[in-house]
Amino acid sequence: MSKQSRKAVIIKKSTGNAFYKFGPLTNGEGKLNELYLPFSKKFTFDDLKYFAGMLDGDGHISLKNGRASVELELEEKDAFPVAFLADALDLSVQYSVRSGGKTIQNKDRKKTSSLRTFVQGEKAYMLLCMIFPFLLEKKGVVRKILATKFSNLDFFSLEKQFSFAYLAGYADAEGSFQKLIRTSKRTNHSNMSFRFQLTSTDEDHIRYLCSCLREKGFNVKVHSYKRNRLRKDGSPNKDMHRIDVTDLRSLKRLYNLFLPYAKIHRKIDVMKSTIIYVDYFSAKHYDKEKVGRLARRKDEYKKENSI
Repeated sequence: MSKQSRKAVIIKKSTGNAFYKFGPLTNGEGKLNELYLPFSKKFTFDDLKYFAGMLDGDGHISLKNGRASVELELEEKDAFPVAFLADALDLSVQYSVRSGGKTIQNKDRKKTSSLRTFVQGEKAYMLLCMIFPFLLEKKGVVRKILATKFSNLDFFSLEKQFSFAYLAGYADAEGSFQKLIRTSKRTNHSNMSFRFQLTSTDEDHIRYLCSCLREKGFNVKVHSYKRNRLRKDGSPNKDMHRIDVTDLRSLKRLYNLFLPYAKIHRKIDVMKSTIIYVDYFSAKHYDKEKVGRLARRKDEYKKENSI
């Protein structure tokens, strides 16, 4: 991430350390501490699948000082998932302003604001336990972290479970929902194009998602490309791998499956407008086909009667 232009401001505080307030997540027999149940009840199964996808994409999951930690930071305009997670788990939320990259128009450095929430310790272990069955990209990493807390890992299977709630969360994190309007200078006519892209440096994960979508009948393409620019430390960047969906019927079907779970309003608006356009285009195209069939039947009828 780019350098902060000023210190982060805490705009919401948590009520305190969960361990000192509620005790350990599990007792000596391995049973869940019932004081943590109110937090878990704030999530539906679809919410857990969504946040598995979101944290696979934009989350930072690690061990800090021997304790699990989960961090999620999003731009302020897209930060509803941060607010949702912080409200459900009673977490602090920090507001930051960072100096961004140069804009294409004026090449000035642009400042971006973001919201960040962070959970560590018992609540982090609880969250990871809840989303673990639905994780895909970071499943192996999270299992190693859980091994520092739980001796029996039989319940933490590495078997993958695909769902559209997960994919909606992953798309909110790593997806690009495009609605482009191009105007020809020569003819002054405007054309609209729609595209969905999902990008990651994890080739196996992208190809797994692609195979799942193809199995369900979606017209999906995969592209891979190299990034020639080096990182700040001089090491090479990883290759990028991208899923592309441009077929209008596939886009409409995919977006209808995303909408019940998506939480970023800017992307929801693009999905809804795409569906409206596809419906209009399909109806218009259908009417043209219908008129054409009737005209052909009329010509055939005239030829038969003229003989």
